[in-house]
Amino acid sequence: SQFQEIVDQGPTVPRGGRVELLVDDSLAVMQPWQVDSRASEALISLTLSGLMRHDTAGIPQPELLDTWQVDVTGTVLTATLKSDLRWSDGQPLTSADVVYTYELLKSLPITSPLLDQAQLITAVIPVSAQGVRFELARPYSPLLTLWSLPILPAHVLANQAVASLNLRTLTVGSGPFVLKQIDANGRFLLDANPN
Repeated sequence: SQFQEIVDQGPTVPRGGRVELLVDDSLAVMQPWQVDSRASEALISLTLSGLMRHDTAGIPQPELLDTWQVDVTGTVLTATLKSDLRWSDGQPLTSADVVYTYELLKSLPITSPLLDQAQLITAVIPVSAQGVRFELARPYSPLLTLWSLPILPAHVLANQAVASLNLRTLTVGSGPFVLKQIDANGRFLLDANPN
């Protein structure tokens, strides 16, 4: 069956201008699978997008996804990305980025419940430029919540060692803003994502 009913669109995400954030904690490492501060949570949500997002009621809603289908066993989900998605550097955002992101999550040591949940995904397979098939060890309805994790740009990060992956200075994103500068005082300057 196909699920696409949207209960609440929630507030409109701003898509222009400039944002300056001054953080009071030292934001040395930023990893979406290990969020340890409000500052990293804010930066991640402003610069990266997931397949889903949570509305004001906490209900998963499509963000990068156009549609998704679940097979009768509940163990195979096929997701289709919106057409013409682009990273802030103009490169296409495709199923290869989704596969890269979820394979990376599965490769990390299990240090949180989120990374434990990712282990239920047995395979992430591209079926087209916009299509991805997720195969699960067993039916797992909270997968839509797991899909809210940010998709990462494979063309930028694929050659970096997973152990040292730090998104603190990532200047390519899919969110409404992109990181332009970090000054010595902890001020983060974000500009509107041109794509």
